[in-house]
Amino acid sequence: MNCKYHPDVQAVGECRLCGTDVCSECMTIVKGNVLCPECVTQVGAKTAKREPVRDTEQIYVHREPGKNGAKSRPSVSAEAGTGEPKSKFFTFVLSFLPGLGHLYLGLTRQGIELMALFFGSIWMIDILGGFPFAFAIPVLFFYGIFDALQKRDKLARGERVDPNATFFRNVNVDWFADKRWIGWLVIGIGALMLLKQVGVYRYIYGFDDILVAGLLVFLGIWMLQRERKGNHKTAERPNKPGNAKEENPDA
Repeated sequence: MNCKYHPDVQAVGECRLCGTDVCSECMTIVKGNVLCPECVTQVGAKTAKREPVRDTEQIYVHREPGKNGAKSRPSVSAEAGTGEPKSKFFTFVLSFLPGLGHLYLGLTRQGIELMALFFGSIWMIDILGGFPFAFAIPVLFFYGIFDALQKRDKLARGERVDPNATFFRNVNVDWFADKRWIGWLVIGIGALMLLKQVGVYRYIYGFDDILVAGLLVFLGIWMLQRERKGNHKTAERPNKPGNAKEENPDA
């Protein structure tokens, strides 16, 4: 998006009141909120001090959905990148507890989500056994380290990092549109907890090994059949006219 007042200049923020895209020359930052020239005039912000956007300044912009189909209202927060970058050593060390490195970098939402997933997996292992939550612990551990280091490097270079981003932002699913799956999930966890308490759970404790073995066998058969079908279609594909020339035996 380009600036409304300078069409040839890329916008770096949106007005807090009207949502107009503005560049660094047109924006006015008032108490951490971006305002366009028109809104500054309308609200009579005579004491507003225009602060230029530095290379290390990060503007975070996200939209909150409006009600009854109304136009979404932008919510803007600005954070100046003054001061020294966060220590890479401390980011690495703190990331050994998943989520703590993100909290150190100021990415509170991502840090809390990662920490909740990590400790939630440990709690589920104690209740339901190893499978499948034992696989989640090493994944979350190494993901937390590498992601925190990458975010730290981006912040050190002055690149934008959205603190309101979530780990599930790329999944275009409304999880709470149909809440029945939450009810079934709670019922399933409660049933397994009851089975464990009455001693029946020990008979199905080895079910995780059977399930993993079955999934591996199914995956191998599926890959072999897919490869066989691909080779079969390639062999039966007719040659297009002009692609191959018939050889003349008399030549």
